[in-house]
Amino acid sequence: MKIHKENAALVSYLKKVFLMHKRNIERANELNSLFLHAASLETLKQIQAVPLGLDDYCSDKYFTLVPDNLFKNKPYLSLYYEPYEPFLFAESECKEDNYYEIVSHVGYFQETYHYPALLDESTNTIWMSVIPHEINTMKKPILLAKGKCLVLGAGMLYYALHIATKDSVEKVVVVDNNPKILDLAKKMIVHSPFHKKINFIQEDAITAAKELNYDFLFADLWHMAEDALPLYFPLKRLEEKKTATCAYWIEEEIIITIRECLLTLVEESFYELELQEPNLYADKKGQPHTVAVLNALARYFKNQEIHNISDFKKIASKEFIVRLIGQIHPMFSK
Repeated sequence: MKIHKENAALVSYLKKVFLMHKRNIERANELNSLFLHAASLETLKQIQAVPLGLDDYCSDKYFTLVPDNLFKNKPYLSLYYEPYEPFLFAESECKEDNYYEIVSHVGYFQETYHYPALLDESTNTIWMSVIPHEINTMKKPILLAKGKCLVLGAGMLYYALHIATKDSVEKVVVVDNNPKILDLAKKMIVHSPFHKKINFIQEDAITAAKELNYDFLFADLWHMAEDALPLYFPLKRLEEKKTATCAYWIEEEIIITIRECLLTLVEESFYELELQEPNLYADKKGQPHTVAVLNALARYFKNQEIHNISDFKKIASKEFIVRLIGQIHPMFSK
């Protein structure tokens, strides 16, 4: 990638983008240091956290669709947010008109908020939990669901049960490659009035997405944006060959992650760092998923020239990045 630094306006603009990129990382680290414990009202104000109402989440329809005693025994757990404990309650956003600032939506409750979670006993980690972030990031995909729906990832059946209640949804097929998760999911709906509407298949997600017929696909197979990358890329390429509508959990954050890789590439090209390390973008075993994306972007943009601000804004736009996903092939380590 070549950046025409004789263009003073471009240089000035890119330096502001790089500064914002650095601030985005600093803000994320700052927020992460504040999570998992209560904060002072002054701190909550500084990070622009907003108070949330318990009733908005405790009254979610999901809790009327599962048995009352379901979450009392392992592998389910009852966890909680402390009063004034900050947490992310919605998907992050990128402000393209403000040098690609990332805005995180932080909230807190003024009372204790209890929520159910599913424990992965093999790794002793939380696989899924019905928290405000989960509830809010599912709202749009729930609205989109119609016809024959393919759901990749069973989780706690939060999404599948919600869409099964819709008249516009004819059938729900839930795919998961974990037999234990599927057994739990099946038990969850034994007495549900929607049990005939929901079917289960033990299969690899990509294989299912390729071979099954569906009108709508929703994928929720990851914990965070970086985890999503090895599955998101092949699913998006497959989407181009299908007529179905597709949605992906926290897709905005996945796109932000890909753009952050692109910004790193542009900054390194600006300062000509790749000239000092000829093999900087060579794929290595065990590399992080973001490094695989960075390497793929470097190969794709090898002969790219950025003459002006418009050139840069074009390749950094959400629309361009979404189109780009089908054209680059990151080498993800297993």
